[in-house]
Amino acid sequence: MADSIQGFSTKAALVIGLSVLVLIGMVVTAQFSKQLRTTTTANVSIVPQANISLLIGTANQYPFLQTLTPCYNESALLAASSYTIDEGGTGGGYILLNDAQSGMNGSSINCTLTYLADSTNQGHADKFTAGLAVFGTFIAILVLALVGKIIIGMFKGKE
Repeated sequence: MADSIQGFSTKAALVIGLSVLVLIGMVVTAQFSKQLRTTTTANVSIVPQANISLLIGTANQYPFLQTLTPCYNESALLAASSYTIDEGGTGGGYILLNDAQSGMNGSSINCTLTYLADSTNQGHADKFTAGLAVFGTFIAILVLALVGKIIIGMFKGKE
């Protein structure tokens, strides 16, 4: 039984080391998902409300919103100090109209925006990260099998 526990310790250390490498790999490749995107420009028409975050476009349409300027309606240009943008994530970014007195509250405005669009390389990085997650799941199954083998071995010799 002492031999099986000693062997288990060695196997456990190897599996833990491999798990740490997989987790580090997932963190590193997840960062590439954003860095490998393509900066893209688009024109949008939005209706912001003061002090309410508004998703720009539909979900996933403009991921990682970078800039939103100039914004204007028929009569005025919206000052950059009157709103803030939240980059968001893959689901899209948000605008928050800070100044209800800007004359733009509740009115339709047109803006030019830049965002980080999907790219082929970003898609490859995402697939690689997903592959690492599957491999990590496989490692977890192996760990459970090793633990089960040790537990069964502990009780198998006793009769």
